[in-house]
Amino acid sequence: MIKQSICHSLSQLREKIGEMKEITKFSGKYAFLSNFYIYPIHYMGYRFITAEHAYQWSKTLDKKIRYDILQADTAGKLLIVNLNL
Repeated sequence: MIKQSICHSLSQLREKIGEMKEITKFSGKYAFLSNFYIYPIHYMGYRFITAEHAYQWSKTLDKKIRYDILQADTAGKLLIVNLNL
């Protein structure tokens, strides 16, 4: 009985997975999946406006660059900081 129930559940799960659509871009209802989605991230005692800011900040130990990343209030300004590395 339990084995039959598990098989039935797995069959239902396979059907649902088959119905799922591929996510091809992080916009619209999937925008929140982007590293550039504006949502406060608290990391190592600092507040970042996006996960990308926190990620870029964590890749360097240079205090000036870290300061510039913290000051970058848009993804475009963050890109400029990275281009100057």
